[in-house]
Amino acid sequence: MKDVSTDDLIIDRLKMALQQDLLPAPAQKHAGQLIERLASPVRVTLLGMPGTGKSELVNMFAGKSVLPTDIDLPTLELVWGEKAGITVTGSDGATSEFDGLDFTAVPAAAAYLRVKMPIDLLRRISLLEVVTDGSDGELSAAVDWAVRRTDIALWCSQDFGATERVAWARVPETLKDHAFIVLTKADILSAEKRLASKINDLEAIVAEEFHSLFAIATLQAIRSTQPDGTIDTALRHASGGQALMDEILRHAERGRRADLDTADLFLARYQVAEAPVPDKTAAAEPDEQPM
Repeated sequence: MKDVSTDDLIIDRLKMALQQDLLPAPAQKHAGQLIERLASPVRVTLLGMPGTGKSELVNMFAGKSVLPTDIDLPTLELVWGEKAGITVTGSDGATSEFDGLDFTAVPAAAAYLRVKMPIDLLRRISLLEVVTDGSDGELSAAVDWAVRRTDIALWCSQDFGATERVAWARVPETLKDHAFIVLTKADILSAEKRLASKINDLEAIVAEEFHSLFAIATLQAIRSTQPDGTIDTALRHASGGQALMDEILRHAERGRRADLDTADLFLARYQVAEAPVPDKTAAAEPDEQPM
């Protein structure tokens, strides 16, 4: 579990170092980047061809049907917010705000959506779904854009074909260590008796290009969340969804610990001491002193 107090203490020390001008000029930018990273959730990005169940996976993580699957939506990010709402960015860069989650109100010319929801999980991770038409050029361009905004990547697929492999080859090796291939709609592949052979075919690729592979019966995983918000744990485990969620959260936590260690070493390098704790007794007014 994320130790918020530790995170906040290190962030406070970094802010103090900047405010009190304790860092040389070259280190100030790095301190700002560390503050931004530690104050933000771990960024999880879902990539893949159209129709591979990315929206269903987002809904599985959210624990409810946040995204409609019968409306064509652009690339979107699901983030924490005290109230549900949608920020729409058009192709011209202009933005507009919508209260609630009425996706039918989203203009057809929308290029990007930022969807806010008061879901506790979103305090720890954000979910970016990258939408393309599946063509070589658009998929490759989307990968180039997304990798700069990604800490953990999920490539959703049914077969990881040639077009997908070409696009994935553009991903930096450093991100591949934090990437997972997800065989979505595994129940369909299983019913067609293709799941075992597909996993076997991908073993060599997974070993070279991904951290690991998960096969998910996505719709079954979504149904594991009951209308009242309770979880049918047996159904969630049977779908493979729980194993994926657990691994992503463990991976995110390890990444967060590594970020904290980096920040701690940075502070030690520049000899930034812990921020002093105010002495409430010393700060009391004379007439408030004990008799």
